Amino acid sequence: MNTRMYESKPVCFLALLLLLFLTQGCDSDRQTNMPEPPVSTGALVGQSGCGGYQLSTAIDTLPDSKSCIEYNYVGDSILYLHHVNAGFNCCPLIAATVAVEGKDIVITESESFPEGYGCYCLCLFDLDYEIHDVEPGVYTIFVEELYLRDGDEPLRFTIDLVESKSGVFCVERGHYPWQESDGPSGAFVDLIGCKPDGWFVDGSADSIDPSQSCIVYNYTEDMVLHLQHVNAVFNCCPVMDWNISISGNVITVEEIEVEGLCDCICLFDVEFEISDLLPGHYQINFIEPYWHENYDKLEFSIDLSTSSSGIYCVDRGSGIWLGSPD
Repeated sequence: MNTRMYESKPVCFLALLLLLFLTQGCDSDRQTNMPEPPVSTGALVGQSGCGGYQLSTAIDTLPDSKSCIEYNYVGDSILYLHHVNAGFNCCPLIAATVAVEGKDIVITESESFPEGYGCYCLCLFDLDYEIHDVEPGVYTIFVEELYLRDGDEPLRFTIDLVESKSGVFCVERGHYPWQESDGPSGAFVDLIGCKPDGWFVDGSADSIDPSQSCIVYNYTEDMVLHLQHVNAVFNCCPVMDWNISISGNVITVEEIEVEGLCDCICLFDVEFEISDLLPGHYQINFIEPYWHENYDKLEFSIDLSTSSSGIYCVDRGSGIWLGSPD
């Protein structure tokens, strides 16, 4: 009996070591598998129709000339953001991404058109955002808006969610769609020439032969369409005028030679711009004073929602075309 008791002691000792090992292993797992703090995530959760939608009494009196963010921090966890007077096309599919990087919250707003074309107007919308798992602290919020122009103040501000759980921040917008507009308008910008034979134009057109009449176009983020008519034919000493009309999606530029003071004609480069022009499909027509029925008309279509620059040319024969078709 004593022998059995003596022999059981090593067994008990080994069991004790095993118990200690298992206990330490569990403690180690508890230390290394501690849950990490939640990552803040946000999303666009709602939008108004085209204007006239009020989110709260705090913004009932805000004029349409302002782009504003109303924020509300609830329960030390959820940050609600309401973008008031966000500018979009009148007929868009609105989307947005919300990126939270440390203490920076960046909202990027965008739009698309299911049929490939938007409406020929802009409108103001109100958008709702929710951002979850936001810890108390100081945050910088930046909203990347559509249809801004150079010099517009960005919608960027800093909030302290410990000191203030709600508030409104606004910036002024002094142009369409935040202000009334008569729609797109065209204007003459510049004239270069008389160009000698063989003078090519550099830039986006690369090199254009004098035998071609071309339109180089460039559409900028501030909704301005720049049109350069390369190799436009006028009298060498012209008195010129222009008539630019915009009807729906048709843009017509009529080049008018009021008087020719010299006994010769030559090539010019003429620049125009169309302001407040929404993205979309357009028909561009140029009416040239020395056009002949044997020539192709300088007419083409562009889709500014898919292409912001390009060139369109028609042949006018060999050398400088002097109004006499081949």
